[in-house]
Amino acid sequence: MTFGQLKIDRDDTPGTTTLVVGGEVDLATVDTLVEAVEGAVPAGGTLVLDLVGVEFMDSAGVAAVNRCRRLAVAGDARMIVRCREGGPVAQLVAWTGLDTVVDVEIVDGPTAA
Repeated sequence: MTFGQLKIDRDDTPGTTTLVVGGEVDLATVDTLVEAVEGAVPAGGTLVLDLVGVEFMDSAGVAAVNRCRRLAVAGDARMIVRCREGGPVAQLVAWTGLDTVVDVEIVDGPTAA
C-alpha cells in the first residue's frame, strides 16, 4: 500500500507480523502508520516494524513509533523496530532514547520483504 510519501507492505508468518515501511514518516503520514499497526498487532506474537527503507523521520514519527509500541503492549505482543545502521531512524532512536523502551534491531542494509 502506498499513501503519499509512505509505503507499507505487510508480511505475516506464524506468530510474527512484519510491516515494511518506506518513504517518509512525518506529521503527514504518522496516522496511516499507526492505523496499519492497529490492524497488524499479532495477539501474543511479535510485530516487526521494519523502518530500514524510511528516508526521513521527524519527531512526529518518533511519537508514532511510541504509540505503536503501546498498541503492541495492549495486544500482548512484542514489538521490534528494525532500522538501518547510520540511517535516519537509527539516529533518531539513539538521540531520543527510544531504544530504552522498544527493542531495536540494527541492520547493515535493506531487508527482504
